[in-house]
Amino acid sequence: MEWYAAYCTVVQAPPPTNLVQNIPVSPPLYTYGPQPTVGVLESPVSPPMLYASVLQPAAGNAVDAQPQPIPTPIDIQPQPALTPVNTKNPINVQPQSNPTPTAVACNFLCVSGFHCESGECVSDTTSQGDSQGISPAPTLEDYVAQIQSEVKTLIENDPALAPKFLRMAFHDCVGGCDGCIDLANSFSNGLLIPIQALDPVVSKYANAKNISRADVWAIAAMTSADLSQKGSSRVDFTFSWIGRRNCEDTNVQCFNANNEAVPCTATQGPHRVLPNASLLTSDLLQYFRNEFGFSASQVVALMGVHAMGKAHRVFSGYDGANGWVKNPGLSNAYYQDLVGGTNGVSDSLETKVMSTDWQHVLVDNSDIPGMPNRWQWEQNGLMMLDVDMAIVRDYQGHFDSASGQALCSHLPSSSTTPACPFASATIDFVAKYKNDEIQWLIDFKEVFSAMLVHGYDASATCDGLCVLP
Repeated sequence: MEWYAAYCTVVQAPPPTNLVQNIPVSPPLYTYGPQPTVGVLESPVSPPMLYASVLQPAAGNAVDAQPQPIPTPIDIQPQPALTPVNTKNPINVQPQSNPTPTAVACNFLCVSGFHCESGECVSDTTSQGDSQGISPAPTLEDYVAQIQSEVKTLIENDPALAPKFLRMAFHDCVGGCDGCIDLANSFSNGLLIPIQALDPVVSKYANAKNISRADVWAIAAMTSADLSQKGSSRVDFTFSWIGRRNCEDTNVQCFNANNEAVPCTATQGPHRVLPNASLLTSDLLQYFRNEFGFSASQVVALMGVHAMGKAHRVFSGYDGANGWVKNPGLSNAYYQDLVGGTNGVSDSLETKVMSTDWQHVLVDNSDIPGMPNRWQWEQNGLMMLDVDMAIVRDYQGHFDSASGQALCSHLPSSSTTPACPFASATIDFVAKYKNDEIQWLIDFKEVFSAMLVHGYDASATCDGLCVLP
């Protein structure tokens, strides 16, 4: 839907000088100025009638100059009475009304309940007789609420967008949240869908109160998390920080994976190193510690977001059409089949280890050009990646890096294949979140909020909605 209309700005020609006779000339002349991209349609101002001048002879050499007759009333056809313009003769001079002021466009869309007026958004309900003569402008909170409302509508129309907005936010915030993702990186396959879904929202609200594309993406992610909670356990995913900078506005050159300079755009942003889906426990923890400064418990809490998603071979090579859990949504279901027991951390290690059995299975992608085969864990039609299993099993020394195959089994078996060692640094956090959903939601909100301000100083206390320094 187009939200734009153009101004027609009238430029009035200046009146002539040295008038002796005023003769109307045919039709009024209009000069149209440049058209702003956003605004309300205005009718052009009708200009006054323009006049031609009959001049006195020019001064010159009296010998050479031919005498020029001055027109007399006999030479001029009778004319209707005219209103003199810019004459020094005060007789019959009509008072001139003030010209209609040139409208100034708003370079963003005003939120619901406001309209553009002189380059600012003002309330529709403000009385024209306001003694102050100033209408209240929409606040930053108004704009964020409007963006959240539009994101909610997008998700209601297409629920599959919610996990895509969450994934997009993670890929954006690796290296710092800047509203730019390098889609040439195969790890980001499929993210053009959420980027394009948010483009109309970005077009409407970017530049309003210094809101950036990166802010809109972050708002979409937080709104998705809030709307995707399952069951009776819920927390309020409040959006707190605004003021992220798009990559093209940072004055830093963007480079692709080959270290070649490229334009900084939403889909061709700087190349960032994303975590591999086959990371071992120590590699997983090191990546998030180096990139975000997250602890082991924060990494385990963040991983639970996989309960939202599904995997598609055409994008990633992984076959997870049914997703990680039976009923995708933001819940602690992700942890249910990773560990055994019902008492959380207090369960014995033997109990925690005895979870649902998972099998390491090869996914054949030979029918997809350029897509390598993948190894993934499966049980009852559900999937887990190696990096998911890494929070309960440590494959160090039991992993073929060349083929990607685990050389151990998830549970002890009677075969000669040894059982995979448990991941001592993280398995207790998995057990904790399996048996306490509200605690997981609280911890997930904290780490997810920290991720959404990665690259910025958000150390100050923020009560409500705050602007990043």
